[in-house]
Amino acid sequence: MTHKLDALDRWLNVDTWCSGHPSDDARFFKAVYAVLLANKGVYIDAEEVGNYIEARYKGRLADEFLFVESQRAVIRFETIRSFCIANKIA
Repeated sequence: MTHKLDALDRWLNVDTWCSGHPSDDARFFKAVYAVLLANKGVYIDAEEVGNYIEARYKGRLADEFLFVESQRAVIRFETIRSFCIANKIA
C-alpha cells in the first residue's frame, strides 16, 4: 500500500534534504506539490508531514535536530498548501 506522503521521498532520499540549499528547497516544493496533487480533496494535517519525517529518520539523526527540521518542514508544508489552495492550483 502506498502512503499518502510517499511523494516526499523525492526530497527525503537526497542526503542534503535538510541543508536549506536552493536545490533542496526546490525538491521540497515539488514534493509537496506532488503530495497535494496525489491527495486532491483529502486534507493532510501538516503534523503528518513532521511525523513522516521523524519516523523515517528516527535513530539516524539526533533527536533535537530531527525535531527542528521536521517542524520546519511542517511550517513550510502549511504555507505551500495554503498558497496552492488559495490559488486553486492543487
